[in-house]
Amino acid sequence: MEFKPIHAPSSTDLFVDQLKAAILTGKYRPGDKLPSERQLEKQLCVSRAVINAGLKRLQDLHFITIRPRYGTFIADYRTEGDLTTMNEIINFHGGHYRIPLLKSIYRVRLQLEDDVIRLAARAGDPTSLQAASHALAALANMTTPQAQAERYFAFIHALAVASQNDVYPLLINNFRPLYLTLGKWTFEVVNLEEMVAANQHLLALIRDGAAKAAVTANRQLVKDSYRQLTGMDYLEPLAAAPAPGIGAGERVQ
Repeated sequence: MEFKPIHAPSSTDLFVDQLKAAILTGKYRPGDKLPSERQLEKQLCVSRAVINAGLKRLQDLHFITIRPRYGTFIADYRTEGDLTTMNEIINFHGGHYRIPLLKSIYRVRLQLEDDVIRLAARAGDPTSLQAASHALAALANMTTPQAQAERYFAFIHALAVASQNDVYPLLINNFRPLYLTLGKWTFEVVNLEEMVAANQHLLALIRDGAAKAAVTANRQLVKDSYRQLTGMDYLEPLAAAPAPGIGAGERVQ
């Protein structure tokens, strides 16, 4: 048996991940000033070179702004970010999302999937819809939330292919880490049989060409997922307190 090389994260990678997590979870807000490089060096027990390299990377990703002689400040990635910033957010595995960010993610998902579902229902591509059916059948037999999330992603991606829009499958693939992370959390709290049945109903509507009803059904599934993770109705004010007892508080802050 041949083993693959193990690549451990560098000190710079760990520093970048730690600070990025603090930004995406809201521990740092836009405009907040970071400790000085000397203070960071002392707190993290790493060299100045590690701090410099990490800050440069975070600035390139538009998470911070370095102002010579004034210090380093948290940037507003919403106004300064680009596709590289978006990919960093999508691939974030820190285990937490601020509720405003999570709400933004779910709104984008609604907009994207609305058109995917609508086009899939109009196209009626039997090959892709059969692939979606196979993904649902596999989902019903999965025993871990991670495996269930992977099969659910395969279902959504098959629908994107069924839309016959050449760009949608690529977009869904780009969002794969996000689907897997949020999907895993969702499958930890939902009833698997009910989830499979709801998506089988969605697939049946798509096969029947009932585009409007299919979009409505999928929107309800997405909203239910948001509610299960936050304890809040999708359109409730952000100040509303999450409901206790669903375990989402450990992830959504």
